[in-house]
Amino acid sequence: NKQDIISLNSFVFDDTPPDIFDLEIQDKGNRQIRINWQQAEDNLSGIDYYELYQKIGDSWQRFKIKENYFDLGLDWAKKYTFYLKAYDKSGNVACSRETNYFSSIPQVFITEIQVGDKEFVELYNNEEEDILLEDWFLSYYSPENNWDEPFKSWQFKKGSKIKSKSYYLIGFYGIDSFYSDWQPYSGYQLNNQSGSLVVYPFNPKESLDELEYFYIDLV
Repeated sequence: NKQDIISLNSFVFDDTPPDIFDLEIQDKGNRQIRINWQQAEDNLSGIDYYELYQKIGDSWQRFKIKENYFDLGLDWAKKYTFYLKAYDKSGNVACSRETNYFSSIPQVFITEIQVGDKEFVELYNNEEEDILLEDWFLSYYSPENNWDEPFKSWQFKKGSKIKSKSYYLIGFYGIDSFYSDWQPYSGYQLNNQSGSLVVYPFNPKESLDELEYFYIDLV
């Protein structure tokens, strides 16, 4: 009887993750960025797709991407964390290191501080758009306080914003609430002789590493 000849083919199983490279972030202006990475290499099954992860505060967001770049619009004055996963067609995964990025600081300035019988702080928004303030904090440092120890901090009220090319009045004492955009306290809060005021885009008690260089304005 004629016997069938069985040809055995060699199968190569791809269990090797693709090579992956760190992220590079290009500032395109107007709070627009492009996140680039070198095309991942996979000599066996080939690259299938990427997943880009973005963190703001405690929240993560995921984007599924075929290209080796991603364009993204950012909010004012936020710390972003990004990392990338590369998937090959066999299901192997490689992960990049995390990359931090700080978005642009808006031109919001402390324009006036008054203490004594009438105690208030005035801000001015020099941008062409309204700026949402509800995640921001106003912090007061007495002369004895270090950067990581603000003497007092107040969070701006929910929904508050400062309009484009406009002022925002923070009244502490002796200012009628009718004229104030915000009254975080109704008594004396500021030292008549010295100290500093800082506007932060985050809670200063939760972001100690950034206090010295990532703020809106300081007087």
